[in-house]
Amino acid sequence: MTGFGRALRAEFWALRRRRGTQWALFLVLAVGFFQPLLRALMLAGGEPQVLDSLATTHQNFWPRFGQGAGFGLALAELSALVLIAGAMPREVAQGALRDPMARRISRPAFATARALLAGLLPLVLGLAAVVGSAVGSALAFDAGHIVTAPVVLGEENPRARSAFQDWLAESGLSADQAAAELERDPDWAIPAEHYPFVPVLVAFEEDVRAEVLQGLWSGVPALVALGLVAFALSVFFSSGALAGGAGLGLVLFSGTFSDSVGDWVFANALPGLGSRSALDMATQVADGYTDIPPVDPDAAIRALVAASLAALVGVVLSLLAFRRRAL
Repeated sequence: MTGFGRALRAEFWALRRRRGTQWALFLVLAVGFFQPLLRALMLAGGEPQVLDSLATTHQNFWPRFGQGAGFGLALAELSALVLIAGAMPREVAQGALRDPMARRISRPAFATARALLAGLLPLVLGLAAVVGSAVGSALAFDAGHIVTAPVVLGEENPRARSAFQDWLAESGLSADQAAAELERDPDWAIPAEHYPFVPVLVAFEEDVRAEVLQGLWSGVPALVALGLVAFALSVFFSSGALAGGAGLGLVLFSGTFSDSVGDWVFANALPGLGSRSALDMATQVADGYTDIPPVDPDAAIRALVAASLAALVGVVLSLLAFRRRAL
């Protein structure tokens, strides 16, 4: 086995065994899972459902899944930044990096293996956030078309409201499906007495689902770049606290750039902490906010290029600096 293969296997084994990684994975999974459940409790106390079997705007699976994933991803990004940036300074202080160098593993091979794992760790933590949020949201909310309250609620006529519910059951429809059917076909045959109880359609489920999932996928390059930039900081700084602080400052400061410059800063595209997170915008659309502008395709391309350049620069600089790094 080559030196790179032995280094990669050792790094992967150490990554799985580190308590910091295990705790981060558990916390990210827990945050993604419990955030939708807590939101469900808040909604149950202050915003009851408008109609039975109705996925209202704030009680739909897709916005709650996007929001829970965003919370979990923010924690995943912070955890990855701290774990990766602080690892090498700590190991240098403990003398732990001298051992692989003594086992015929070259510095470039070791640094390349660690860079590969640094790019992978944010993705693993991010996946835990997404899975946790998906499970928690599925337990608390139903998926469906995004709808809001009908023009006439009919609280003063509970008998008519009950008749509408009976008609939905006989037709095999939910209220949001009725709203979508009426939007697709204005001439759809529906008894006139039931029409006032049909909720208002905000967005079709397929459109919202596509936007939320696209928002998740678009954040992948920025997550990889975050891990590689954090690794470069761990090589340049002799203190883990300084490396982590520099990385956190980079992420927080990136949101202050103007629109013309901010698209070229990879941290702005992070799905959890990014000021231009596509996931955050998709979640707001799923939540019924109609004033959210669509994602500019050119801006998405600029974000991809910015993340690719940041990842490339992070790898090159870390490999060059590690050749002279005191161990």
